[in-house]
Amino acid sequence: MKKSLLVLFVFLMTVTAHAQFRLFNSPPLSTNNGLSAVTFNLKANSSLFIDTFFVPLYGTVGSTTTVDIWYKTTPNNGAPPNAAAPAWTQIASVSNVSILASSSSAVTQFAPVVIPGGFLMNAGDHFAFGLGRTGANGNIAYTNLVAGAQDTFTDGNLTIYTGANIGYGGTWPAFTIASRQFTGGLSYRMAAGLDLRPSALISPIPPVAGSNTFTFRFQNAASDPVTSGDLGLMVDNNPPVFLNGYTFTGLGNPGGVENVTFPTPFTLNAGSPVMVKVWGKNANGLGPDSNPNNDTLTLNLTVPGVVISIASGNWSSPSTWNVGRAPNVLDTVIVSTGHTVTSDLANQTCAKLTVDGIFTFGATPADFRIMSDLQVNAGGLVNVFQGTTGKILRIGGNVTNNGRINNSIGTTAVGTINLFGSSMQTVSGSGLFGGTVSSATTTNDAGVINILVIENTAPGWPNIDWQIPGTIRFKGGLN
Repeated sequence: MKKSLLVLFVFLMTVTAHAQFRLFNSPPLSTNNGLSAVTFNLKANSSLFIDTFFVPLYGTVGSTTTVDIWYKTTPNNGAPPNAAAPAWTQIASVSNVSILASSSSAVTQFAPVVIPGGFLMNAGDHFAFGLGRTGANGNIAYTNLVAGAQDTFTDGNLTIYTGANIGYGGTWPAFTIASRQFTGGLSYRMAAGLDLRPSALISPIPPVAGSNTFTFRFQNAASDPVTSGDLGLMVDNNPPVFLNGYTFTGLGNPGGVENVTFPTPFTLNAGSPVMVKVWGKNANGLGPDSNPNNDTLTLNLTVPGVVISIASGNWSSPSTWNVGRAPNVLDTVIVSTGHTVTSDLANQTCAKLTVDGIFTFGATPADFRIMSDLQVNAGGLVNVFQGTTGKILRIGGNVTNNGRINNSIGTTAVGTINLFGSSMQTVSGSGLFGGTVSSATTTNDAGVINILVIENTAPGWPNIDWQIPGTIRFKGGLN
């Protein structure tokens, strides 16, 4: 089914002197469901910048959340992988986005999620996009679609594709529920004139403790050739580094890119937040270009570190940790002996987790994600539940259990250990699974796994190397 939509709104940007266009697929689509992630495809028939996505968020009206925008350079044609590098590239993570609706049914107000500097699509680009609610509040509404159908919405410059084999919903960062349609819109402007911009950090990703030399990608973001520019880099409060009059050789065509390395190294500390600013101005020596709003790229980075608990407390509480901040997806985390650390918010994650004390769940989060290895040492305990409610522990690497991992509590829908790695995962150790009640009756929970879900995508066989001896008993299921 193809629908040609009129451009709904046009206005002149005072600063950039570029006409701004909007394309929506609602109406005719209206929301009737939702979770924290949705995908769709976009195809540009002309070179243009996407400046804003209009997202149907629902939850506590008046509260705010964070929305992540990711893309991959091939359109969806079947279930996409989780939103993570290298398959996907993050465009932006936008905080303080307003929630405007109380439920997923028939959302009529759409929250603007602004992309700093805009996102360039050249004529002919056909990309997949993923939106994820990564803050603690709300969800993204979308539309259920009868399997096998697709919808196309276009204004001639840009086309939104949704539906079967394209649109997937799910719990961020996974896109697992089909068929779902993004229900919202976007605003864009045509790429024209002379425009130099820094578009991405190339290396180091992530930055490391110690010396770092930064390389950035610069882009011809309009139609006229760019031959030179004044470039600069500032890392935290260090003196800026200038490359004035830098000569480009790869920016002759619209969309052309060239990587530039700033030769001055910067020393960074493990576990520390870092603010990086890079800019490109005075294209071809002609002063301000046609879009000065995208001359500067600002990145808030974190140097991965070892984050160690110094007290019992919530995962999100800075006072729980030696670095004075909550751990993030890049950190190796240690829960120390004698401490109980509670996952208290949705979408909490880390790179690796070692448990010498107790790791447990609060009421709010449904799951916790470990991108790589979990190690439970002797005396350590991981409780995959809160009260009588089971939770989901997602693990992307190896599991070494010399303590106890207890997911015996919960119904057949929750109380889950999920192995989602992309290479073979090993489960080993001398520890126990389940609770402490040994009985010949239904009260037994010792040596019991409620649900084990294997979503490992390794191409070889086996995907899972289970090295723990003895009988494995499943209460809820092996999926």
